[in-house]
Amino acid sequence: MRAPSAALLVKRNLRALDDGCLQWRSDRRLRTISSLRMTNAQAEAFLRAVQAPVLLLLGEKGFEKLRVNLAKRQEWVKDLTVRTLPGGHHLHMDYPLQAADSIQDFLK
Repeated sequence: MRAPSAALLVKRNLRALDDGCLQWRSDRRLRTISSLRMTNAQAEAFLRAVQAPVLLLLGEKGFEKLRVNLAKRQEWVKDLTVRTLPGGHHLHMDYPLQAADSIQDFLK
């Protein structure tokens, strides 16, 4: 992650206390497995039902598990376009112009 993007996340998650100290705060739910996680069968049924074109922006340094699951599941989406961009999980923050260009090209 690039330093300016990390700075935005740090700024968002720091809270100044009355004694002048700083406290880190974040949503604990971001670090746990979702209680709404679909089973593999549910995910397949959902993705096969999608009728609209779908764009997936994938960071070349993103989570390996996403690449593994994409290889297993991409056939479930009828009209899937995959664009690999520089960066990782926060590629939209590190490379906003490339992400925006990819979205605009997809929507044309």
